[in-house]
Amino acid sequence: ISLTLALVLIIGTLCVFPVGASAKVAPTKTYKGFEYYELSDGGIRIIGYDSDKSGTVTIPETIKGKKVVSILQFSTLVNDKTTKLVIPRYVKTITYTSGNFRTGLKYSVAKANKTFCSYKGMLMTKSKKTLYAMPYSDKKTITVPSTVVNIRARAFYSFAGGSIFNDPITIKLPKGLKKIGAYAFMGIDELHRITLPSGLKSIGRSAFYDSLIKYNKPGEKTVDYMTKIRIPKSVTTIGRHAIGYCHPGEDTGKVSCLIKGAKGSAAEAYAKANKFEFKAI
Repeated sequence: ISLTLALVLIIGTLCVFPVGASAKVAPTKTYKGFEYYELSDGGIRIIGYDSDKSGTVTIPETIKGKKVVSILQFSTLVNDKTTKLVIPRYVKTITYTSGNFRTGLKYSVAKANKTFCSYKGMLMTKSKKTLYAMPYSDKKTITVPSTVVNIRARAFYSFAGGSIFNDPITIKLPKGLKKIGAYAFMGIDELHRITLPSGLKSIGRSAFYDSLIKYNKPGEKTVDYMTKIRIPKSVTTIGRHAIGYCHPGEDTGKVSCLIKGAKGSAAEAYAKANKFEFKAI
């Protein structure tokens, strides 16, 4: 993964905070290796774990009689040897789900948890409508469950840090998907094909930053653009640097990009604003 990409992720982690999160009112403490602090509502927020052990990391359900209700981020809880992260029953908010690159980390959620669930190693809301984190897989095709309407920020973070020399992968999105969060697919160099569904409404900031989408039609033998993508007319919002950008090289960090879409659409406006080639379809 590029140094710039790593810096972007770190800066994003430091600068963005969840809407409605309880204020920090007590100093950081430790409990069996877990770093935490108390929230104003009396709950516990876990912010880190000081351990290099392999295998499963199980977040405590309570600490000194107080419920663990919030997790700041996964990257401070796991390491390259962690295979599973277990989330307890009272957790209601998770700010950042980004963990380590390409480790195969899977997620398990207590059945009594009313907010989150795990499904085939993925972390999702209980309704399975929002995908929080997709565990890394070396399969050539990755399928997002059909129930998902919202892909959260950094949901595919575990796939970042690849190489264009790796086997290409295809990501299949559900027909009912409405929102792709910021940085959702960032850093997937070998992303070969992804089809944005016709009902999609928004694409977040840097959603495909540092991801090269080599879309070829069946029978096409050459790739004449680093990124080629069709954006449906239903999309009304496209965030800054969402598509067509990578870590800065000799120029501005933009790559050769062809965007296909309807005339007068947000896709056309994005292409013109970023000086990408646009083809009306």
